[in-house]
Amino acid sequence: MKTLILSCLFVVGCASAGVNRPDESAVASVLTVTNQRTEDETIYVMHAGYKGRRLGQVNGLASATFELTPADAANASDVQFLATASLSGATEVSQSVTAERGARYEWELAPGRGHQFLSFRFMPK
Repeated sequence: MKTLILSCLFVVGCASAGVNRPDESAVASVLTVTNQRTEDETIYVMHAGYKGRRLGQVNGLASATFELTPADAANASDVQFLATASLSGATEVSQSVTAERGARYEWELAPGRGHQFLSFRFMPK
């Protein structure tokens, strides 16, 4: 009897392991930051004015691309991005945009503080 119960549990356990679950770490959209400033910037995603996940760092006078998960940019939610300068600690917040699955966001940080531009378009399929 114990053998029968153990074999049934084994079969049920193996069957449930094959269930397809949506991958929460799947890429929802992409953010490309072009840093025209000489100082390195750390980039964060923001929701409702609160700093969220750290996306990464973009070096001075360079650009970097970051992948946004569905948790970072949930469909139809308002999202902003925050750049924090490594040395001075100065911050820059992008304008708010409505998140769309499959969007490609491009954020340009111009050399002067307060001069930045965020745009988005849809990625080709």
